[in-house]
Amino acid sequence: MSQFSPNRIINNTFVLSIRLIISMFIAFYTTRVVLNSLGITDYGIYNVVGGFVTMFTFLTGPLKTATQRFLNFEMGKSNNTGVRRVFNTSLFLYIITSIILIIILETIGYYIFTETLNIPENRMTAAKWVFHFTVFSSFFILIAIPFEAMLNAHEKMNIIAGLELFGSISRLVVAYVIVYVACDNLIIYSFLLAIIPVIIFLFLLFYCKRKYPEVKYLKVNDRKLIKEIGFFTGWNLFGAVGGSLQQYGTNVLLNIFFGTAINAAYGVSRQVSNALAGFSSNFIRAVSPQITQSYSSGETDYCYKLIFSSSKYSFFLLLTLILPCMIEMPRILDIWLKEIPPHTILFCRLILIEALINSLSQPLMIAAQATGKIKLYQSVVGGLIILNFPLSYIALTMGANEYSVLIIAIIISIACFVARLLILKKIMDFPVKSFFNFVIQKALLVLIIAPIIPLLFYHFTTQFPFKILFTFIISVLSCVIIIYFLGINKSEKRYLTELIKKVLCKR
Repeated sequence: MSQFSPNRIINNTFVLSIRLIISMFIAFYTTRVVLNSLGITDYGIYNVVGGFVTMFTFLTGPLKTATQRFLNFEMGKSNNTGVRRVFNTSLFLYIITSIILIIILETIGYYIFTETLNIPENRMTAAKWVFHFTVFSSFFILIAIPFEAMLNAHEKMNIIAGLELFGSISRLVVAYVIVYVACDNLIIYSFLLAIIPVIIFLFLLFYCKRKYPEVKYLKVNDRKLIKEIGFFTGWNLFGAVGGSLQQYGTNVLLNIFFGTAINAAYGVSRQVSNALAGFSSNFIRAVSPQITQSYSSGETDYCYKLIFSSSKYSFFLLLTLILPCMIEMPRILDIWLKEIPPHTILFCRLILIEALINSLSQPLMIAAQATGKIKLYQSVVGGLIILNFPLSYIALTMGANEYSVLIIAIIISIACFVARLLILKKIMDFPVKSFFNFVIQKALLVLIIAPIIPLLFYHFTTQFPFKILFTFIISVLSCVIIIYFLGINKSEKRYLTELIKKVLCKR
């Protein structure tokens, strides 16, 4: 099975992780500079308005998933004509969708934005410019997705990593520019950020046209394929609507009930979560093409093996990263930000717990998409995710505090995880019992034991210079040792030992 390679997954994960480490530090530093330049109110306005526009682009998720799934499926069968047909059909659908979305955003969306969001009156003009610039950039983000999917299907993670790094560095440059511009910082900031997606789209267009013969114009007249992608996308809309309402709708609810300062806290905590969860997401991103391609080529055992391993390792990876951050969150925020928005510490901790639960679920989502049988999956899981918004609204209306929306999200994430397992059992005869023994049992064991020593160290030692550094070292060592002895089996230990030897021999 030459086309499927664990080594390629490891290499791609490594490339994406290096990019993420650099991007994470750049992003954290950028937030510090931007928050300091804009202030908590303007940072909160940018966060809630940008999130409001992004909430309307919920169609992008299903279309992206559909494009990725159909490209990988055809590549798994080595059907180059099919790949070209899928790419052109997807691009056609993206352009039509983008135009419709912009019309909706600039009419209905603009009306809702001006009438419902809690924006200080003296900042409304700037907020309107943020809205228009974000809509403009959304068009280019949308039509770039088929090209990104093509790169991902070809597993060109170095190019993807380079582009994402370019985006991070560009945002840092923008953050510095607004410090020295004598205009309204919020307007200039949103304008300059809107240009970055245009540059990235132009690069993707020229690169993919030059490298891949499949990215060549083909008249779109395959109604059957349009119908298949449309059906697949339509059912994925449930999950996409739920995801948008959970992330961005929740932000709007927080704005209506508590104002822009809470939006700043929510924005900071989402950034922390995205940065740390990005490591496990990169691993899933690297393994995703092989899960779909192995399923489409009939390699079911290898497909199950990839799902088991990727669920467990993404959980272990994220736990190792977030444990020291959860313990030292107050000190981290104090070092990172000059001014910490209220409630940020607890927001960060709760969102990281949700990310840890979701890390187990991501390979299950890819497996469901690979089968193409998503009607039952999306009607149940998508329906559960949608509940985030009405339940949060009811809780806040009844006087619950701002944290309640995140606790609701955690409970629903657990329910979705259980539902995904049961549905996979039905649609692809997924071995749930083996998954429980191989993944869940070991994940829970490591989750309970690994934090004990770091927590004892943190609580029973007084403050001293470099305590945060010692907490990080002890937490990471505790996770690695417990994972090695309790989280992986003998064959995985043997493979890991051989891999380390191979890396050392290369040096």
